Amino acid sequence: MTTKPQRKNESLVDETFWVWETRFGLWSTQTVDGYEYTLGLTGMTRDSVVDMTRWHLKHLQEGDLDQYTRVVNDGIVGGKL
Repeated sequence: MTTKPQRKNESLVDETFWVWETRFGLWSTQTVDGYEYTLGLTGMTRDSVVDMTRWHLKHLQEGDLDQYTRVVNDGIVGGKL
């Protein structure tokens, strides 16, 4: 079994996802291995990232995430580069 390298200020939240401080001072989350959904978010503060990760997981479980999200841009560059 391999051990995961420790990240700065890393902690397990709700036994569901990890939260840690990045080298740039932001905060990131990632669901634990083997969890039903693979999700990771990054934001400015620990509390906001934890809240949004919980919110996303709740709506993924309820199957209604598409009712609260939208695509703003498809990421396709038109024309010739």
